[in-house]
Amino acid sequence: MKFFRIISILIIIPLFFCSLFRKEKGLSYFEFEMNGITYQKLSVNSPPSGPPYNQLFGKDFIVTDIKQDQNIDEVLVGDQNKINEYLKIYKYGIQKALEKGKLKEKEDSFSYIYSTPLKYFKLTTFFHARENPHNEFTYLEIFANRRIVKAIDRNADGILDNITSGFYDMKKLQNEYSEFIKNGVTKNKIAFKDGMYLVIPQD
Repeated sequence: MKFFRIISILIIIPLFFCSLFRKEKGLSYFEFEMNGITYQKLSVNSPPSGPPYNQLFGKDFIVTDIKQDQNIDEVLVGDQNKINEYLKIYKYGIQKALEKGKLKEKEDSFSYIYSTPLKYFKLTTFFHARENPHNEFTYLEIFANRRIVKAIDRNADGILDNITSGFYDMKKLQNEYSEFIKNGVTKNKIAFKDGMYLVIPQD
């Protein structure tokens, strides 16, 4: 897969470097400068297979954002130890593209649902273009007058900040949330990354 992506990009990129920004057949290209060095960001929005992804090209590296969630997932060419440096450049480029109107605000959300005979749980992670993700937790006690409660975890750190819908004891709801997260991590439905609990997109 990595080899295929490298070859595909080496074929595609020359077709797009003739202009600053253009779109064609699900591809978009943006060029920007940081500290006097030119970089290129390519978005493959309609690949032949798999989900859309982004790639960042530097003078001596190529990296991939597989989910278009502003994270570097693969270093195709370059130094793996410089991934944080590449990520900083990548996020700077995204910010510049947003400022120039070359990139639409993107918000993705992924949900994980789990239920027992007595309870229903749902966690939705919202990924934002300019901000860190946040979680919305939905809890339902099936035989307690179908009490539906929704709460927000603003930092996706496993700590609920406030209830947005319904009524429930916050301490008890936090316990339900913590146990649900633990269940999701065990089942590989929720990932703990960079201090955040994030729903894993499922194929």
